[in-house]
Amino acid sequence: MNNPLPKPIFLLLIFWCFSLTAVTQQVEGTLKKWHKITLNFDGPSTSETDESNPFLNYRLNVTFTHTATGKSYQIPGYYAADGDAGNTGATSGNRW
Repeated sequence: MNNPLPKPIFLLLIFWCFSLTAVTQQVEGTLKKWHKITLNFDGPSTSETDESNPFLNYRLNVTFTHTATGKSYQIPGYYAADGDAGNTGATSGNRW
């Protein structure tokens, strides 16, 4: 079967479709004002050395909406290989 969309656009489209559904994530970090928190997402498996570079050809944006006011914030995410690449040296994985 011949895919009419280039691979990066096709994968981005799939990733976008998954983002349309509400996702419950475990929050890591101290839940205090101005403290960093981390949300990990399982996304498409890829590698820093793939032809389709995850740092250039993918985008992860998370939208937080305050239920009472309706005010929304869109926060960019990033590719994190195995989720602990700083310690493991991993160059591939599916953590975002």
